Amino acid sequence: MELEVAQHVGAEGYERTAERNGQRKPDGTPLHAHNIVRRDFRKVSEKAGVTRIRFHDLRHSMATWHLQHGTPSKIVQEMLGHSTISMTLDTYSHVLPGMQRKATDQMQARLFGTSGR
Repeated sequence: MELEVAQHVGAEGYERTAERNGQRKPDGTPLHAHNIVRRDFRKVSEKAGVTRIRFHDLRHSMATWHLQHGTPSKIVQEMLGHSTISMTLDTYSHVLPGMQRKATDQMQARLFGTSGR
């Protein structure tokens, strides 16, 4: 069964989204976030040889990846469900220094046909 998780990446959001969409296991019982995280996520991670991480770490990885690859901060804020853009930027400010250098290099290349490095 494929689960559609549009806006919530954390376990609680996963359960809320599944409930809202009426998603159930093949036997008709409702999905529970605890089981998804404790049983399914860990089993798949181990099988894939991924270092053991918390399910919530996927949320941070997703946000960091999007910011590093140019997704606008406002979009990342909405994906995470943060109430303000400052919450997103305060949480992920460690990503910004490299992004600032990249933006500067891109502007220099556009204006002068060169890069700063």
